[in-house]
Amino acid sequence: GLLPIPIFINGVEAHTIVRDLLTSKHEIEGVAHGTTVRDVTYQPSKAASVDAIVNTIGFPLVGGPAGSMEAGRNVAVAETLLTSMNVPYIVASPLLVQSIPQWKQS
Repeated sequence: GLLPIPIFINGVEAHTIVRDLLTSKHEIEGVAHGTTVRDVTYQPSKAASVDAIVNTIGFPLVGGPAGSMEAGRNVAVAETLLTSMNVPYIVASPLLVQSIPQWKQS
């Protein structure tokens, strides 16, 4: 079964929650073996281990609408976080503006 962990963010910088308060089995092992280095803001005693991240806010993981805030830098930050965690990252908001068959075709 699933155990969703809903997280409310105030603003468009969702990556701070992922960076500081979420982790994964892959990342925990990487930190333990010294192959993964976490940001100094990482709080391992408070971090929830997750198997996937579902974004429902319609904004990218880092930055404003459609990645409008320094898009190149934001992509690198998100890529680093998600690569370190090695979990699926799903953006559910396209389902708000198109049908499931349209989404599957795109």
